[in-house]
Amino acid sequence: MRKLYPFVVIVVACGAIAPPVSAEPATPPARQQLWTKLDALHKEKEDLAWQRWQALSDVEKAEIIVKHRRQGGPTEEELAALTEEKAPGILAEYAKRGADGERQLHNFASYTIWSEESRAYQQRRGAIEEEIDALGAEAVPGLIDEIVRGGKYRFVAKEPLSRIGEAAVPALVIACEEGSGKPYRYLLMGALAGTRDSAARDTFLAALRDSDANTRREALRGLLGIGAATQEMCLQFLAEESSDSRRLAIAGLGAIGDLHAVPALLKVARTDPAVDKSEFLPLRKAAYDALKKIAERTGAKVELPPEEVLRW
Repeated sequence: MRKLYPFVVIVVACGAIAPPVSAEPATPPARQQLWTKLDALHKEKEDLAWQRWQALSDVEKAEIIVKHRRQGGPTEEELAALTEEKAPGILAEYAKRGADGERQLHNFASYTIWSEESRAYQQRRGAIEEEIDALGAEAVPGLIDEIVRGGKYRFVAKEPLSRIGEAAVPALVIACEEGSGKPYRYLLMGALAGTRDSAARDTFLAALRDSDANTRREALRGLLGIGAATQEMCLQFLAEESSDSRRLAIAGLGAIGDLHAVPALLKVARTDPAVDKSEFLPLRKAAYDALKKIAERTGAKVELPPEEVLRW
């Protein structure tokens, strides 16, 4: 037995110094590869749009800008102003805005992508997202970490967390609580809302008091998704400055379908004080649709505002 002892020691020592090589956990590198593929796809689409934009004449560029810079489209006067002499002036407005203006021009350039091309890109993106979803619960810690540390793929990480669903809820609840007051919390709350899991109810209710408007909005979205939002909650959100928050509240009132919400919705449909003119129509349209839903749901006669309110 004594003769064997050194051999045993050697085996143990060797094991401690050079353990058998095990495979690296598949999830992190697999996730990174998939996110890189998404990034490459997005860049491919952006580069194509920008190449086409640069090949356009100033008049063609100005026409795209005028048609898409606000909801409702251009006026007759604006269309008439699209001459070779005035087009450079329209483009110059964006050149003066520096990086922000260039970003806006890149957004306008996206309109050079044809609808069939967009569908093809969407299909390719969907296939990659399915691969991310297939990573399942094992991917949850890494996806949450990407959001918390403000990683490059933090916006990509949000949707898979929602689709993973129940398995992601406990970790998301903890992350939302630990992220109180942090700028990324609204992304975590949005991912949690997307799970539509009633186990997150208390987290949503607490987040309605958050100082961040985006987080409050996602909390309301979560409560609406699990059927726990009340009419009073939605009515309070009509006072939010964010048009996205108000539009969500309006849709919520329509879904709840209580006649007591009609006066508030009529006020929005007729006289909503939008800060930006581009927000004016979407809010009125949302209120109009909510009123129609309430009328259909209750069978009551709801006097809808004239359709003129849906036009400029």
